[in-house]
Amino acid sequence: MLSSKISFFFSTLLGIIFVVFYYNSNFYPFESINLVYYVESINLVLTGDKVNWKISLYLLGLIFTFIYHLLFYKIKTPIFFKGFITSLIVFIAYLIILMLFFDINRLTYMYIYLIQDLLALFIFYLTVSLIYRRRKVGD
Repeated sequence: MLSSKISFFFSTLLGIIFVVFYYNSNFYPFESINLVYYVESINLVLTGDKVNWKISLYLLGLIFTFIYHLLFYKIKTPIFFKGFITSLIVFIAYLIILMLFFDINRLTYMYIYLIQDLLALFIFYLTVSLIYRRRKVGD
């Protein structure tokens, strides 16, 4: 069994790999999305394009894994459901942020992309929840 520190970083990497594969080879009614384009756009805004997009994507994944880390003991369910519930919590926060920038008509127009993003969150957090095990003390 991996230590919790190593599994934290490894689960993030594996989750990102699965999400990138999911976005690149999507099925109907979804369409393939070039995740690199969006990461490079975020990278341009935050760092002025001084950081490699792969590093930016991994750091973004670490932020999402840290959210799981914070909620690990607060969600009193089995491991599989911890990832599922964390996905829903992050998705609700994502929807709230989108509602601040767009109106409801725009959100209903992009509902298929929202479902696609929710599935990507499920894939990421399921991977993290199956690999990452947080220990109470001493690790």
